[in-house]
Amino acid sequence: MRCCCNGDESVRPKSVARWPRHVVAFIEWALPITTLALVPKCPGCVAAYVLLFTGLGISFEAAAATRWTLIGLCVAALGYVLVKSARRVLAWFASRGYA
Repeated sequence: MRCCCNGDESVRPKSVARWPRHVVAFIEWALPITTLALVPKCPGCVAAYVLLFTGLGISFEAAAATRWTLIGLCVAALGYVLVKSARRVLAWFASRGYA
């Protein structure tokens, strides 16, 4: 039985597809950035979009709260992706002996 933990590189296939990981990374960055760019600036527009897409009317205060919640979620998602990417880069440098 061959184990991949003893440094035997013949066990691991060399043609591992990396494009799915790159697509996921692109989506992780693009989704919060795009959402943040498309958030309406006025709560009245948020209320109109909610009415248009769901058929539910919401108050001005609820629309303002929804807008700020959406902005907060986008900023939190971007922070998460940033920390995740920074950890990956730092681990790469540490594995190469730079840190």
